[in-house]
Amino acid sequence: MNVSKPSGPTEHPPAVLDAQAALRTLMSQLRDLLASPDSQQLDELDARLGRDSLRLLVAGEAKRGKSTLINALLGRELLPTGVLPLTAVTTTVRHDTDERTEVIYTDGRRERHPLNELAGFVTEVGNLADSRGVADVTVFVDAPLLAAGVEMVDTPGTGSIHEHNTAEALRAYTQMDAALFVVTADPPITGAERELLRQLDAQAVTVLCVLNKADLLDLTDLDSVIGFTRAAVTEARGRDVEVYPISARTALTAELTGELSDPYAAGFARFSDALRGYLDRSRRRDLHYSAAQHSWRLARRAAEECDATLAGLAMEAGDLDRRLRLLGERLASIERDRKDGESITQAEIRRLIRETSAAAADLVASQQSAIVDAVHRLLADESKASLGELERRGRDYIADATRLVVENWRADQTTRLEDDLSALESRLAQQLATHIREARAVIAELFSIELPEQPPLAGLHPTGRFRYSFAVDPGTTEMLSATLRTHLPRGLGRRRVAGYLESQAVLQLDKHAGRARADFQDQLLDHLRGLQRQLDDRYVEGAGRLALALRKAADAKSATANETAASVRDLTRRRDTLNQLADMARLLTNSLDASDPTGRWAPE
Repeated sequence: MNVSKPSGPTEHPPAVLDAQAALRTLMSQLRDLLASPDSQQLDELDARLGRDSLRLLVAGEAKRGKSTLINALLGRELLPTGVLPLTAVTTTVRHDTDERTEVIYTDGRRERHPLNELAGFVTEVGNLADSRGVADVTVFVDAPLLAAGVEMVDTPGTGSIHEHNTAEALRAYTQMDAALFVVTADPPITGAERELLRQLDAQAVTVLCVLNKADLLDLTDLDSVIGFTRAAVTEARGRDVEVYPISARTALTAELTGELSDPYAAGFARFSDALRGYLDRSRRRDLHYSAAQHSWRLARRAAEECDATLAGLAMEAGDLDRRLRLLGERLASIERDRKDGESITQAEIRRLIRETSAAAADLVASQQSAIVDAVHRLLADESKASLGELERRGRDYIADATRLVVENWRADQTTRLEDDLSALESRLAQQLATHIREARAVIAELFSIELPEQPPLAGLHPTGRFRYSFAVDPGTTEMLSATLRTHLPRGLGRRRVAGYLESQAVLQLDKHAGRARADFQDQLLDHLRGLQRQLDDRYVEGAGRLALALRKAADAKSATANETAASVRDLTRRRDTLNQLADMARLLTNSLDASDPTGRWAPE
């Protein structure tokens, strides 16, 4: 169901114009003081202000129906959807009557393509591991929701088996204004999703929550699932949250067919009305608030680096070298602690892999005899059926029984692993925060720099693909064997069919338990790589950039006295201006906070 364009005057009220004008002035002054990639981030933010367009990030783990939800909100099949995790490249959907796909490559090339070629650039199938070198994809479509002043961002799922998909999604989170968090009724919200929600809440001005795929549940079960999800989301965010149960697929089908009486389509209509109300009330204010917050972070970070370099330049060369050596020793000690933490993490992941392998072996040992016995009972009860029909029914039963057994096992293992990984991530986040605090304290102590407390770190993200395959290999030998089994005399043929099905029962359970085990192991190893990458990136962000700025001061000491003095004057002016701009950004956020005492997401 489309979200209609807001009614009323299109002119901006004076307060909005004042905030936007102040932000554009602030950004114009800030741009010249930032280095890439910070300046690029500011340019993108300034462009959104110019378009008066709120960037709404649709976020969640893989296979939660994010692309389908965007399609339902737009009322058309636009973004690719499918059974496997599809989205591999962040895709922005923006309004324009000239409908098209624009692709920017990592080498700077730009291309225009029709909408029907989109899947070749943004899906894992069409662009495996981003083999085409795509840096950015924007889809321009004429839709009322987008015309209302919002652009939607479809992200790869953070729980995808492909690590680069998770990395792509995490990069997109730094560029959002607001977020639409998507969980599903089956499976219910996980510990990893709670951590993802905490990170979204720390970075987005507003977070909206939907419970997708509600049609997978009976209406009688839906209330309890809604209550469970609302409680989990409220706990993660620390305040009451409205969670809208929807079925994006049902809503899209209803929109395309005109059948709007389905209760899940009605639930989607309620959500889209609430979304429209939010956009009417708070879109511009949230856009300005987000721009001010982003500008403050960029200005403060750049000012800190100036402080670090200035502190180094103020010292005598010998004193600076001595303190840099001390800094190197202290940071090396912190780095050893970090490496010890990495070793512990690797050992923990290896333990989980061993336990998963043992659990898979226990599953096969404990369940295969039960499936074999059930096959024999099936054969005994089907005495009048042909041998060929008996074999077909036996294979179907084996497939269903194996799928049920393995699915139940996977559900149990998922719960166990998520609990263990959540505890591991919590320990690592605490250790990382300690390492960053220690590194910043060392820098502040050695170089007499005042460094404010870093904001608390959000939880780390876990980084599955699994399919059943019960097809019989139609090779010549198997075809001859099946023909012989099913055309032998009744008694002998039954024994041959029974023997064949017994071997199939053992084979299929062993094969699919092994596939499930391997899938978990792949995810655990991928999780390990993702954790290590995030730990490194966050450490560099919190402390590494400052250490690099200090080393730049040592390099500058080789310049002449006049050149050094000029550098000091330039850095001082730059630092003071950055601090002034950060103060302006903070005043703007405080002013915008005061202008909205009822909250930014208050559904009607």
